[in-house]
Amino acid sequence: MKLFRKTTTAVLVFVLTVILSILFSGHMKLSSEANQVLDIFYEGERKDGLSIYTDLKDLVDASRNIVSLTQKFVDPSAVELTSLNDAISDFSSADSPAEYYEIYSRIVANMDDVSALFVIYCDDDAAMKLFEDSAAVFASKMNTISYDPYNRYVREYNKLLEQFPAKVIAKLTGVKEVSAFE
Repeated sequence: MKLFRKTTTAVLVFVLTVILSILFSGHMKLSSEANQVLDIFYEGERKDGLSIYTDLKDLVDASRNIVSLTQKFVDPSAVELTSLNDAISDFSSADSPAEYYEIYSRIVANMDDVSALFVIYCDDDAAMKLFEDSAAVFASKMNTISYDPYNRYVREYNKLLEQFPAKVIAKLTGVKEVSAFE
């Protein structure tokens, strides 16, 4: 091939090949690390299921129980109940930690009002016991979520994306930051 007999052309092809391979391998490495961070959100730090996502599912189940109990004593179309029900329903359509956090915030914000309604209008000891059990699970899951290490991993990963050469590779190949649960 006459094209590669010229030194400058061969050097240019070599340099372009090296740059493209660095970009490709860098993109693959950064994407892999982003996926590992997201796996912590869904599967837990030790991949044992002890994760924010699992706790959120339990929190949503406890919320459903509280809504169901409250609807026995309060009009189901009450604004507090519909707001909480809407947030619970949106849980299944979320697909990122940031979206899950927004739904979590809505659930937590509405739970106090729904709980207050239940306590005011409940006149059944058995229902009150079920409510207390669900409220305890809800509070426990909120506490567990607050100590989850996921956001620390997100900060470390996103900090990595701000350093050279990862910053350049991320910009050129479209690697994005991982969203925190906050």
